[in-house]
Amino acid sequence: MGPSPVRAVLGSDVLLPCSFAVGEPISLDRLYLGWARGGQKVAEYLKQQPTDQGRVRLLPGELSRGNCSLGLRNVSLEDEGRYTSTLTYTSDRSEQHLELQVTAAPRLSIPRRSARRDTASSFPCHVWGFYPQDVTVAWLRDGRVLTNATRSAPQRNPDGTFNLTLTYTFTPTASDSGSLFSCHVSHAALAQPLREGFPLAVTGADAASSKAITGVCIGLLLVMAAALAIYCWRQRRARKGICRSWPRAPAGRVSHTPRH
Repeated sequence: MGPSPVRAVLGSDVLLPCSFAVGEPISLDRLYLGWARGGQKVAEYLKQQPTDQGRVRLLPGELSRGNCSLGLRNVSLEDEGRYTSTLTYTSDRSEQHLELQVTAAPRLSIPRRSARRDTASSFPCHVWGFYPQDVTVAWLRDGRVLTNATRSAPQRNPDGTFNLTLTYTFTPTASDSGSLFSCHVSHAALAQPLREGFPLAVTGADAASSKAITGVCIGLLLVMAAALAIYCWRQRRARKGICRSWPRAPAGRVSHTPRH
């Protein structure tokens, strides 16, 4: 038998290794090979006839060379478990065990990378599609682990893999802009931790001053509009006063110059 346990990535093909030697040229009509998972038979070779099921296959062409391995195609989580191979040759019988572990590497995404100044903001790190359930997820800021992040309970997917979210919430100030935030994930299916990071963008840093400037500008415009209205009103009154001061002829009398 090969080393135990054997690990396979979800959806991949795997070969459960097995080999034997009998000390003489092998006569296949005297050979029996059976494979079972948890007591349930999955494949066998009897009287030179292989019997396998669906995604499970033996290697009958390799048996004469002492290769009794079992192949699994498109591995699913249901394939995980303890396998037993039973080999009988003439009067000799051998039974060995092998553990198959199925893994699925996690993926991660960070949908939010900016926040408004002086506003409570939540930054979720979504981790999904991993198996087994054990996983380590951490938020870091400038290389330091943030211990007050909130972790959700793992949720199981229809294919048996898991999802979870680690959320960090805080209220940024203008000085937090440019800080490097990153989410790190460690899992048995990963050769090295998975990570994704970003420099924080803090928006609305001058919102208060912008509002004040806008208010001052509106106030100035109103004062200017009022001053202009008063000026125009005074100009109209001045023009009317000039007209009233011009002498008029008395009513009913006509003024004329005597003729010579």
